Amino acid sequence: MAEFAVSTVVEKLTNWITEEALLLEGVGDKVEQLRDGLRWMQSFLKDADAEQEKNERLRNWVSQIREVALDAEYVIETYIAEAASHSSWNITAKLINRYWAGKKIGKIQSRVQNISSQKEHFGITSTSREGREGTIASANERLRWWRQTSPNIEEDDLVGLVEDTKALLRQLSSMDLHRRVVSIVGMGGLGKTTLAKKLYNHCDIAKQFDCKAFVYVSKDYRRRDTLQGIIVVVSPNCNMEDLKKLEEEALISKLHELLKERRYLVVLDDIWETEIWDSMQSAFPSGKMGSKVMLTTRKKEVALYADSEQIEPRFLTQEESFLLFRKKAFPGMNEMPSDLENFLYMGLFPEDSSISKTKLIQLWVAEGFLPQQREEAAEGVAENCLNELVDRCMIQVGTLTSLGSLKAVRMHDVLRDFSISKGRGKFS
Repeated sequence: MAEFAVSTVVEKLTNWITEEALLLEGVGDKVEQLRDGLRWMQSFLKDADAEQEKNERLRNWVSQIREVALDAEYVIETYIAEAASHSSWNITAKLINRYWAGKKIGKIQSRVQNISSQKEHFGITSTSREGREGTIASANERLRWWRQTSPNIEEDDLVGLVEDTKALLRQLSSMDLHRRVVSIVGMGGLGKTTLAKKLYNHCDIAKQFDCKAFVYVSKDYRRRDTLQGIIVVVSPNCNMEDLKKLEEEALISKLHELLKERRYLVVLDDIWETEIWDSMQSAFPSGKMGSKVMLTTRKKEVALYADSEQIEPRFLTQEESFLLFRKKAFPGMNEMPSDLENFLYMGLFPEDSSISKTKLIQLWVAEGFLPQQREEAAEGVAENCLNELVDRCMIQVGTLTSLGSLKAVRMHDVLRDFSISKGRGKFS
């Protein structure tokens, strides 16, 4: 992304102005002016980067910004290297070198001004968030952004599940005389848990039931743990130590007693076998009119065995799938911190390859993607970035060390194709 290229160059210029003041003698003011011009340009690049896919002229303009930033880096870096390696030059040679460097910097400044003046043609506005001194968010800022924008299964705009949500709301809201079972059925990854959690937290559901509990069952079902998990939610004041002393049948009786005079909703997420329902159903009395048990399962026979009404979420269309990916991986492209864009770089690795965590971090740092921050070294920034990509399911865990920490990662072929498509021209 052009915003990332400019932010990296601004960071380098800032460091050089401070650390190479003697070598920049005579052109230091020009370098500062160039740095400030690029920094101001950076303030409106968030909008431009997000919109460029829709407009070829805008895409060319953004490309010019990236090129002028890289040219600025090359000119200043070359001047510093020559000044350092020829410190024994006589005064005349130094003045000549300084003169030509000043001319080149002046030309780049003119290009920056010319490019910046064109932004009005594209309706691009600056964002004050990018006007801060640091060019990449600090560790705390990244963490704050991450918590605010992490995928949230309770969000209102569930992709492709609106009609299923409405149908299930009607079923859960019905005032049946006896306890009723409702099931969400479908293959893994279809959105069953997302839908169940959305309904569980729906404001209308909260008003309707006296108590509710959501427990994850899974293949590794343990009846004792599941029963205790429900009890502590519907009866928060119960003593956990006392529960641990009870036999499983006593836990069944206790839960039955807690629910029999209440209108309740219990969600059993990811039930694999009919035997699980057999072992649990006696804990759920008829209760007050309108009580419900909701199951999510991959197997239709489980839903049929529980004598439940079934909802089977449909597969998403290609457009809905891509929209869901954008919502999960990039919740607002305009708010994506630059270091998450290192995802695009990973498309350079061969398909289905195991990518060493250490090697990847070294490459990111060597490419200058993650300049050192005040709080932490570039390697620490890179590791945080890698963890964020794993958490967003944008890359997969490959292998772990004997201590359980990340050793290598992999990239799904579909996401690799996406990274190649988005990163084309940025790493060539």
